[in-house]
Amino acid sequence: ARVEQIKISIAGPLTHIPMALIWLGLIVAIGGADAIGFTFNNGPLSENFGLYVCKQAFLVNIALMAFNLVLPVYPLDGGRILLVIDDEILCRDD
Repeated sequence: ARVEQIKISIAGPLTHIPMALIWLGLIVAIGGADAIGFTFNNGPLSENFGLYVCKQAFLVNIALMAFNLVLPVYPLDGGRILLVIDDEILCRDD
């Protein structure tokens, strides 16, 4: 049961990876391979608004994944994983 809880908790943040890859694909499709460098100096925002939105969405997905998985606070998945591990260590019958 504990392994299933960890799998479920990890699955949530990992869903951000395919979404980030989709945004990365859109970045390449809109701006070419040179647009992958996140400099945001590609001209006026009005000319490259779609590229800007795609870059921001990519960064938001990566940040949400990291925030949700790494931060060990209970309602977040990182906290749930920590609770399962902590419960396993504290409830061991040695």
